[in-house]
Formats: sequence, structure tokens, C-alpha cells
Amino acid sequence: MKSLMNSRLILGVSLVLASFGLSSGAVAQGLPKADLTVERMYQYPLIQGRSPSAPSMAPDGHKVAFGWNTTGIRKLDLYVVDFPNGKPKRIVEASTIKDLPRQDDSRKEDDKKEAELYDAGISGAQWSPDSKELMFSYKGRTWLVDADGTDLRPLVDGSSRVIGVRYSEDGKFFSYTDGVNVFKMDRKTGRIKQLTFLSKPNTSIESYEFSPDGKWLGVVWGDSSKVGSHVMMDFSKDRATVVPIQRTWNGELSNDNQIGIVSTDGGVVKFVPDVPRYHWMIGFKWSPDGSKLAFSWFKDDFMEYTISVVNPEKVTKQDVYKEKAPKNTLNDWREIAWTRDSKRILFGTDVKGGNFINRSLFSMNVDGKDIKPIYQEFHDLGAWMRPKKSDNIAFNHRDCGDWTQW
Repeated sequence: MKSLMNSRLILGVSLVLASFGLSSGAVAQGLPKADLTVERMYQYPLIQGRSPSAPSMAPDGHKVAFGWNTTGIRKLDLYVVDFPNGKPKRIVEASTIKDLPRQDDSRKEDDKKEAELYDAGISGAQWSPDSKELMFSYKGRTWLVDADGTDLRPLVDGSSRVIGVRYSEDGKFFSYTDGVNVFKMDRKTGRIKQLTFLSKPNTSIESYEFSPDGKWLGVVWGDSSKVGSHVMMDFSKDRATVVPIQRTWNGELSNDNQIGIVSTDGGVVKFVPDVPRYHWMIGFKWSPDGSKLAFSWFKDDFMEYTISVVNPEKVTKQDVYKEKAPKNTLNDWREIAWTRDSKRILFGTDVKGGNFINRSLFSMNVDGKDIKPIYQEFHDLGAWMRPKKSDNIAFNHRDCGDWTQW
């Protein structure tokens, strides 16, 4: 249909030109030639320059780290600027970080050039809790650098399976996954301790969160053995090959997840009972005092939604809030958070009293009682959050577009 419409448009333009005794080539020759083409506008280095990427505010609020390149090329360097009126300073130049050596590098020269061409550089740095250090991943390793750009060093100087490295809330250790399990590394001594001990094939810790008091580790356990294994043709090379792939097809219930708790001293994960193995989790939040874990989830058909609260000491749960779709299905605009005193749960929803409403924000007691509206208007609420050290709510909505404090 689209090609037919284009053909008709071209034919119509040609007829109009012909009626004036002109051809499309003659008209084109009479127009001034532009040095700037449409293709050049989207090629690197960008003529309009690169925009700063992935800004991250230091915990003390005095600096912002971000990825940037002043030349417009694809590869981003790491910059830091004093907030609010400082001058950006490049603290890590991406091109100074080299690839690890390859003993048996079978790549062709074109493959090497392509890898260099699509190297996006450094982005997504995270601050240490004391705002003195930054951590980022690049060239297959996790790197640490002081906030002034000195002492750049890799966390592990070599290839490893260490991924998802993050700082603990008190800044005393790093946590990460190595293979399918969670580990922590003491920042002072470098000692490493394993926290989970999965050994069953196809199982892994898919995500995890430490409790703010440092006592517990909440985990999302997954089993990928139900994900279908298939084969497909690969025509990207000179000779077509058959490659194995994993893919979920419509109707296959391949998700297999459990919620678990383990001590930060390490041990066997204890799983929360009465959670469907096939579900879709939306929120996973510890209370600020570390006494409870709230998680929100959909049943497999997205017709029912539940907020559950877990007691980590006993590894028991209470379903404190439930919704059923008035019709069709529920959408996934269902973020949750805790109030700073750990006494109430904040949650977003577009269902009230069995009917759809505009997207709104409510709060309730830990047991699901005393539900009160925080923001409910005749328009949809957009993104919202509670800053870590504040009782205020920051949000935006359709009518204002900007972030507002409530």
C-alpha cells in the first residue's frame, strides 16, 4: 500500500512538471547544491555535538558525573562538574583505556574497525556513598577512579564474570554477581565472601537488594530451563550457518521465579511461600529500617495485581493489597515505595473501587489498611519518586511536564 501511494505521488509530480515542459532532472539542476546532506546530519562526528549522557548526582549533592564528548564523536569520556555553577572537567578519557589482549584473535580487520566504530565509550558511572569515588564498566572490566580523576584502576585486572558491581549502602563493600551467585568484596581488605550458593543447572540470582540495615539480602531466583531452545539460520557470514537460540513463543509459560531471603553472612536462600512460580514482578523495595520487604507482582494473565510484604526474620508474607482488572488487563504503571518512617507504603494505580481512574498515587499502612489518596486529579500522574532523605514526593504529570514537589 505504501509503495503504491509513493508511485502515485511520483507520477503526479512528473505530470505537473511535464505540463510546464520541465523534467525532474531539469528542476534539480536549477536548484542550488547543499554541502550538508541528510545522511551527514546523522553521521558521527555529529555536527551539532554530543549531548551529555547519564548524569549522576553525588550523594553529597556537590558534583554531577556524566558521559560527554565535545568533538561530537560516538565515544563518550567521563566528566565531572561542580554543582550548580562549576565548569565540566574530563576525568577519564575513554581512548586511554585499552582492550585486554587476545591470545587467539580470529577477527578480521573489518571486524576490528567496526568494533572501534561502534565503541560508545563511558556512561552510567555510579558514585561511592562518600562521594569520593566513581565506578563504571568499560572494555569488559569494572573501573574505579577518584572524583578528581586520579588513581584510575580496574576492580579486577583481567577478564572475569564479575558483573553488576555496586556499592553497599554504608560504602564498606562491593557486591556483584559472578556466574549465577552473589558475592561481596570488602573495600579495604579486598576479601571476597560468597553469599548465595546455587548449583542447580539453569538457575541463577536474577536480581537482588540489600536491606538498609545490612542484615538481609532479598533475591529474585530464576530457572531458565523452561525457556525454549530453537535453531535458526544465520546469513550474516559468507556461508550460512545454523545457530542455537533461546526464545519464548506465545503460549509458553517459561517464567519461573521465586522471591527469597538470605543473611548477608551468606547461606542457603529461604524462599517466600505461596508466590506463583509464573508471575511478573514490578516492584521490589526494602523498608528504610530494613524490617520488611515489599514486592508487587502480576499473575500470568495480567488480570490480577498484588502487593505483598515479607517478614525477613520468619520469611513469611502477607498480601496487603489486591486489584482485579475491571475489564481487559491491567497496565504495569504500578511503582511502589516506602515512607521514610517505614510505616506506610506508597503505590501508583489507575484502579479504584473496581473501576478505572486516572493514574494516581495512594498510600496505605503496612497491613494494607487506611488507604488514602496522595495525588488524585482529573489527569494522569506520570513518573514519581520519594527522595531518599525526604518525605516529599517528586512527580510530573501531563498538564505540567516538569517535575513538581508535593
